[in-house]
Amino acid sequence: MITANETAKLVVCFSLTGNTRLVAKTMAKEIDADYTEIVPIRQYPLRGAYLYIKGGKEAVFKSEPAIEAGIVRYEDYDLLIVGTPVWAGTMAPPLRTFLKSPALRGKKLFLFCTHGNGPGSCLRDMREIAQGDVVGDCDFPMGRKAAAESIGQAKILGNKLRER
Repeated sequence: MITANETAKLVVCFSLTGNTRLVAKTMAKEIDADYTEIVPIRQYPLRGAYLYIKGGKEAVFKSEPAIEAGIVRYEDYDLLIVGTPVWAGTMAPPLRTFLKSPALRGKKLFLFCTHGNGPGSCLRDMREIAQGDVVGDCDFPMGRKAAAESIGQAKILGNKLRER
């Protein structure tokens, strides 16, 4: 039960391979937040050249694929922590669809991305289209050596977000 002086928080992400999910769930646990995922109506392949061709093309051309409506009532939350993997230097297309949702208007948003080779323009692009009030952002390098450090950073960030 949330008391009058607590902030209702939701961590929401799109994750295909699980890296973004790992960071998102770590933050949700640290701040005692609810968690949900953005699910595209048409699924992406999990591996192979077709993933990079299809996903990369959609990211570059700023596609907005249909996403499942889900069962989350965003109006019940004060702060949404929103995450995406970096695809072709920007956000994954399902997140673009989500961030343009009118349901986010008036919400405080904290944005994050996970990446293997730098965030590119991802965080800037997310800020530009977000319908809510962006209160901060962060990127998390992933990969064999960086993943453990990024999970540690997610825990630290979670502690800071707990105070918002």
